[in-house]
Amino acid sequence: RQTYTKKHNQMYLYNDKILTASRQYRLEHVHDVSYRPFSEAGLLYLHTNQGVFAYEVDVDPGYFIEAFKKQKNPIK
Repeated sequence: RQTYTKKHNQMYLYNDKILTASRQYRLEHVHDVSYRPFSEAGLLYLHTNQGVFAYEVDVDPGYFIEAFKKQKNPIK
């Protein structure tokens, strides 16, 4: 029998890092954050100097992405 367990975690944006349940990304190492919706959820991508990390999200992360971009480039 196959089972599927879905965990709900938070992703936090700080002045110097993005923190998830299992990883920490320094903002200086995050080049971009993007989102691709599909069916009932979507994928949030963190583009870092160590590769791209995908996180399934069930809410629109537009506010998070906008806050990241303001944090990363405060002049704009």
